[in-house]
Amino acid sequence: MANQEHLEILRQGVEVWNKWREEHFGMRPDLTGASLAGADFSFANLRETNFAGADLGKASLMRTDLLVANLRESSLAGADFRKANLTNANLMGADLSYVRSDSANLLGANLSYANLTGANLSHACLIGADLRETNFNGAILSNANLTDANLTGARLAGAYFGWTSLGDRDLRVIKGLETALHTGPSPLSINTIYLSGGDIPEIFLRGTGVPDIFIGYMHSFVGKPIEFYSCFISYSSKDHAFAERLYADLQNNNVRCWYAPGKLIEGLTNFALKDGILH
Repeated sequence: MANQEHLEILRQGVEVWNKWREEHFGMRPDLTGASLAGADFSFANLRETNFAGADLGKASLMRTDLLVANLRESSLAGADFRKANLTNANLMGADLSYVRSDSANLLGANLSYANLTGANLSHACLIGADLRETNFNGAILSNANLTDANLTGARLAGAYFGWTSLGDRDLRVIKGLETALHTGPSPLSINTIYLSGGDIPEIFLRGTGVPDIFIGYMHSFVGKPIEFYSCFISYSSKDHAFAERLYADLQNNNVRCWYAPGKLIEGLTNFALKDGILH
């Protein structure tokens, strides 16, 4: 049950609410189970607010007369949205980051069809959340936990990954992984490889830290032929910088290639390449 005093202050608008938050620094507002669909909370200070079980989303996607909450650019760091309804809500640019080890801020929440473009979900707990058709384009998902979340049709183009937990899942249901950005490695299980039929963008796999040698054999693990390298880059040490750029561009365009950096190249200078074989 929401605190009625807190609810009444919020209904007076964002300006009144933000001023009240400044005057009551350290307080954690309680909006548990509140019905807030259609409210405009854009740019509101909602840090550490308890929204557990609250309704901020559209109850039915078939009803166009039902409005959804606008949380655009709002500060929601540390807010608790456990099992809250945020269906179709606007969370564009919102700060949903969480830093406490016992984070449960979006555990089991319904964020289907929500707009989280450019939102900060660093360290967010999305375990078991409904994320069908959710727009995560450009969102920060570093250290986020998406284990057991439903990501069918979710859009993650340009999203930031790094130590992000995706759990065991079929990655083929997610859109835009080939354009994801990586600030660090992310764990991927062998079960994910099997569930995805080995059909995962190679550029995404490399970004998560999967080594090339594993990628080369990955398809054979799921009953597909091994895809061998199609070219070999041999270069002088003085052309090392150019060779690295060439290798990256070829990989990004799905051209499988191999090149030997460092001292290995020096050891190959006395060999000749003929018909794809070193002699």
